[in-house]
Amino acid sequence: MRLILPMFFLLSSLVSYSQDTWQVIIENDTLTEVGREVLQIETDLYVANRTRCQPDAQSCVKLLKYDRYGKLIWEAEMPSIKMGNDNVMHLHNSSIIITGRSNDGAIPLKYGFYEIDTSGTILDFTEIILPYESNFNYGSLIKGDTLYMYGTAREDLSEEGINVDALIVTYDLVKDTFSYEYFDYGHDFIDIWDMRMVEDGSILFYSAHRRQEYVGDSLDYVVERIWPNGHRIETYNVTSNSDGGVSIPQMEYLGDDVLVIHFPNEEWHEKKYPNFRIINLKGDLLYEKRYEFLKQNSVSYVGDIRKTNDGDILICGRYFDKMVSDDDLPLNANAFVSKMSREGEIEWFRHFRQEETDGEPVWSGFSSLLTLSDNGIVAVGNIERSPSDLLIMKLDEDGCFSPDDCGGGVITDVEEVEVEDDSHQIMLFPNPVQRNQPLRIEINKSIKANKVLDLKIMDRNGRNIINQEIYSIDMNVDISMLNNGVYIVVMTDQYGNQLIVEKLIVI
Repeated sequence: MRLILPMFFLLSSLVSYSQDTWQVIIENDTLTEVGREVLQIETDLYVANRTRCQPDAQSCVKLLKYDRYGKLIWEAEMPSIKMGNDNVMHLHNSSIIITGRSNDGAIPLKYGFYEIDTSGTILDFTEIILPYESNFNYGSLIKGDTLYMYGTAREDLSEEGINVDALIVTYDLVKDTFSYEYFDYGHDFIDIWDMRMVEDGSILFYSAHRRQEYVGDSLDYVVERIWPNGHRIETYNVTSNSDGGVSIPQMEYLGDDVLVIHFPNEEWHEKKYPNFRIINLKGDLLYEKRYEFLKQNSVSYVGDIRKTNDGDILICGRYFDKMVSDDDLPLNANAFVSKMSREGEIEWFRHFRQEETDGEPVWSGFSSLLTLSDNGIVAVGNIERSPSDLLIMKLDEDGCFSPDDCGGGVITDVEEVEVEDDSHQIMLFPNPVQRNQPLRIEINKSIKANKVLDLKIMDRNGRNIINQEIYSIDMNVDISMLNNGVYIVVMTDQYGNQLIVEKLIVI
């Protein structure tokens, strides 16, 4: 194992621009390395790395401990589990819990978790034997002394057809007992991809539902809420055209009954980019932001969503920086980090290009990130060589790799991508507006073209007050029937895609 060096450092094991921003790339000629999770304990950082513990072994976990300056302190292998996609590492009392599923290939597949102390000593390993033959763990969370592990399960691998359903395993870390809830939705393919805890002890879980008749066509992304007494309700449901693929949806609870959800691959007509909705726990849509400037023929993905210390939203992932065609290759895929406000406004977007010494582009992406106690950001992921290499970057609170700006770098070329503000494409004015005057709407010709758009004005409870078609690039809307107050304006195109969601104040 060795660290890749920039051209102007000959013997250094660390790319560093300051004490507070740095990059580590770990290359291994035989083992695939992918950073999946990062955790801060005091000033030290712990990175859960999905790797192979030996060249011919199944995937397993390697935990690496770094100090605040990016110096490796120790590493420890956990060979008995394969990590999920997100939320796999937690602090419980003074120990670290890392969750996953068994990787020995035996049926039935088992859930399992390691307990390891901050010196790298493995304290315990627990396997949870379940009655289903196929059990996949995608993530977990801890509340008090209770560990929740979520994913999916299939009762009988020999039966025909698809019957895979959601699974939540609840483990008492003090009593060493567990229970499980199997959510049988019928003949659906259900995966729980993310889970968050609400202040009242209820749990939000976010799942993707593939109905058999729609496999290869459509997905339902569903947020549900379950209380300790077993009461369960559906909070939100959005249908998304998938083109046959299942991208990983992400969710973060922001507090104050507000959460942000990501549902990818929204449009079927060759547009694939991240889509975010900020909703309340009643399922009311508050804001929406679509990263349309990442629009490509190839799939972009979101690796993680995390709340910042000031209550805003951090997003990381990977995207392709140009369209896919024969004469465009080689294609470059860039890791990215972005900050978005609770009101759905993009505050900044940074991408990080990785290149070989000969200048050839290398694919890179971030899987997870964390806001540190000093407001800095650590993002982990991989560089996709063959095999892929572990990528760890510590950025400042503005997502910059340099202490002065967001430019420069030898291995890492950090750029700020100009974000095109969709709000200038559709203008509503005046706002606030008096109820005895019309609301003026102006639409950019490139958006309107020859399409008929649909306008809805809803009250804060989601009831439609005005619903009419928009057939020109500028027109007046009569709002005299509206009372004084706050309303939500939603405009959609012919495919049902939302072009604008904006708050309207009537005075």
